[in-house]
Amino acid sequence: MFFRYLYPCTVDLFKLVTFIPLKDILPLDDYITQVSFPEETEALKMELSRSNSLFKFGDSRDALYNMLYYQFYVKRINLMPKDFLQYGCQCQILSSSNVGNVAKDPLDASCVNWQQCRTCVTLEKSLKNGDNFCDPLLEMYPIGVNVTNGELSCILTTSNCQKTTCECDVKLVNQLVANIDSFDQSRVLGYNFDQKWHCRRSSKGSVLAHNDSTEQPQNDSMFRMELESLAFDDNNEKKTQKTTTLRQTRPNRSENNRREAIK
Repeated sequence: MFFRYLYPCTVDLFKLVTFIPLKDILPLDDYITQVSFPEETEALKMELSRSNSLFKFGDSRDALYNMLYYQFYVKRINLMPKDFLQYGCQCQILSSSNVGNVAKDPLDASCVNWQQCRTCVTLEKSLKNGDNFCDPLLEMYPIGVNVTNGELSCILTTSNCQKTTCECDVKLVNQLVANIDSFDQSRVLGYNFDQKWHCRRSSKGSVLAHNDSTEQPQNDSMFRMELESLAFDDNNEKKTQKTTTLRQTRPNRSENNRREAIK
């Protein structure tokens, strides 16, 4: 019997960071139309519209795909964004069929970080809306773009749940783009990638690479992620950009032993 251990997350709230004026942020569609690529606006909008019709989930994966598509277009990356959402052992985001929590390459590692980030958001009590915890999958949010540098922004969100969900996704998009050179088309699900075989578990529960003879070690480093949060004044007008730090710590040995005994 195998299980993924859900690491506890502690939160340090409301550390001030640099304020970004709202006038510098536009919704993604408006940015494409008014600021970026004026000679290619219609083509880009048509492609985004086409991608929306092909990959419409009705949840936050729609925003994630649009942000990834935008970054690929801006940076002239001649690859299919959808391939990065059905990739390897950890980036099977379209089908939610990830295996374990061990990364096989930098792209896998980016998706492990994203999964852990979303887990922390789900568990964080300060992000609750009434009695309901924040659900990153169902939390739809607006995508913003900073007109001064073209970077994706989460400032247009209207709640801390939206904000932190958006920040998890923006971080994933940026990490996937940064590790683009690690992309291996043979690890894409649509190219006959056999996830069950290549990502199979050893007898101890870790994921093994195809033909690997040794167990892949888990990452022992502390997981730390800084996410922007929102605060409003009494009139619900002023937005103050702040930082939420979600820190993942490993369970101690006695806790591991206790869970093994239960298992």
